[in-house]
Amino acid sequence: MSSLMETAAQKLYEWLEDSRLFGFLAPLQLRRNIEFCGMEVRRYYVDKLALLIKVVLGGLALLTLQGAALFLGREQITTLTRPAAGETAETEVLWLASEGAGVSVEVHARELTWEEADESFQEMLAFLEVSILGENTSSEEVTEDLVLPDSVAGYPFTLTWSSLDRTVISTEGAVNRENLRQNTAVELKLEADYGEWQWYYTFELTVTAPKTDTSRQYLDEAEALLSESEEAGRGLDQWELPQELSGKVLQFYRETDYSNLIWIALLLVLLPPLLWVMKDRDLMEKRRKRRGGMRDAYPEFISTLSLYIAAGLNLQRALQECAADYQQGPGQGKALREELADFIRKMRAGYSFYQALDAFADSCDEEHYRRLTGLLRQAEKNSMRGLVQLLEQEALTVQEEQRRNFRARGDQISDKLLGPMMLQLAIVMGLIMVPAFLSF
Repeated sequence: MSSLMETAAQKLYEWLEDSRLFGFLAPLQLRRNIEFCGMEVRRYYVDKLALLIKVVLGGLALLTLQGAALFLGREQITTLTRPAAGETAETEVLWLASEGAGVSVEVHARELTWEEADESFQEMLAFLEVSILGENTSSEEVTEDLVLPDSVAGYPFTLTWSSLDRTVISTEGAVNRENLRQNTAVELKLEADYGEWQWYYTFELTVTAPKTDTSRQYLDEAEALLSESEEAGRGLDQWELPQELSGKVLQFYRETDYSNLIWIALLLVLLPPLLWVMKDRDLMEKRRKRRGGMRDAYPEFISTLSLYIAAGLNLQRALQECAADYQQGPGQGKALREELADFIRKMRAGYSFYQALDAFADSCDEEHYRRLTGLLRQAEKNSMRGLVQLLEQEALTVQEEQRRNFRARGDQISDKLLGPMMLQLAIVMGLIMVPAFLSF
């Protein structure tokens, strides 16, 4: 599989290289960065494309598996359970497979028989005897407003209230005791309706006197058929859904949540360009670190070079000796060691001294080395006169620059540490002051 990915990435790279997109996806400056970091442009982009191909294929596979799981996991339904008597109707959205669309229908609560309804009414009365009192403690001592509901959850009745003395208790349950001089008995009438049946009951309450100072057409047909079927089966616990309409078999499914597929598809769209950009950011970070290493190795390099020139070696020989020293030395200045080795290889391959020197300055990718190349060219034209002094002056200048940079970095670190130090000071002050205040 990896070899197939590699082959596909190479073919894609060859196509991009021949197209106009290559200049946009791989600008010249980015390719120079890749070369400066010691990598091959082709290898870099082949690896990058292979990674993107793996991500895209993996995302497509995950998207396919998720979609297949949702499709295969659909459950065909032939019955719906009605809400219990007294509960509100529920709206169900059923997926009609033959039309590829959803239809909605209301599923009403199961209808009760007279015996069941009468038993339910008696149960509700026992509940209302207590619930209508609200904040009152007893029906014999009513002082606060009553709670007169239009319906009671769990019971299929519509309630209508009426008071025989509305000046004391209104039909909404408001209690008015302002004009009472003595306790007053009030009858509160209840009418409960369920379908064609009615029940009546009278609550006897005593209000105490205040104490002084206290596809559309087909879908519409399907919805109509479902509504008709649902209404006809309200006396049953299980509602059998219709199986056929206009010669077509009706197959219903509950709606499936495809939000996971949307998120996976969105991730599949956003992740490849994000990886592409992050790969280039990593490259820029490598280049920045490499340039920093070249800059840090520069003072020691020109000091060593000036020593060899002061010892009487010509410029080419001095550079060769510096390269040999860096090859045999410890791991410091790895990037400079590689560039010096490349400089020697170019000289042995037939490059002129100035060609190899210019290539060395470009490969170092750092301004100090370009400036050093200018000094060496000038000294070569002047028969090496004053080169040692120029190199020593250059070393002093660079060292001073580094000291300034180190001081600036130190100031930045101090500024960053100031916030945590102030936070620690606040914590210490809190640990000291809080116990002191609590002791008073």
